[in-house]
Amino acid sequence: MHGNGELVSQWNPESPINPEEVGTYYEGDILHIPNMARNGLKSLSSRWPKGVVPYEIGGYFLYFNNGNTGCWSSVGRVGGRQE
Repeated sequence: MHGNGELVSQWNPESPINPEEVGTYYEGDILHIPNMARNGLKSLSSRWPKGVVPYEIGGYFLYFNNGNTGCWSSVGRVGGRQE
């Protein structure tokens, strides 16, 4: 789907581009969905309940993928795990 890992692997120290900003993601690691190009979301289903973003840190939540997509995530309550 996204080949940012491939682009980062081709980066070299002489390149004028920051390797964290290579590729198609906003700020290097944010998946930009075309219909989300706005400041806010009207849909209540896209908001975190009571405005609280839940998180939990634990070793069993880690997911490693040996693909060429790089490290990225969606913004907001989209569902699914962070890649």
